[in-house]
Amino acid sequence: MTKQRPNGFIQWKGTDACIDLYCTCGNQWHIDADFLYRSVCPHCGQWYELHPHIALTPITTPEDA
Repeated sequence: MTKQRPNGFIQWKGTDACIDLYCTCGNQWHIDADFLYRSVCPHCGQWYELHPHIALTPITTPEDA
């Protein structure tokens, strides 16, 4: 758990996840799933846990969105 603010928390359970993932080996892949806790790189076999905390980036005006 992070205490840094701002931050957000994703609850992966029961959520449609559509995500692009990028491995340290240089490979990338896409996942569409109902449940998503971890993923493996189809190129090198490295496993990744999908951390539930996300970064929030402040914007100055709604037009920046």
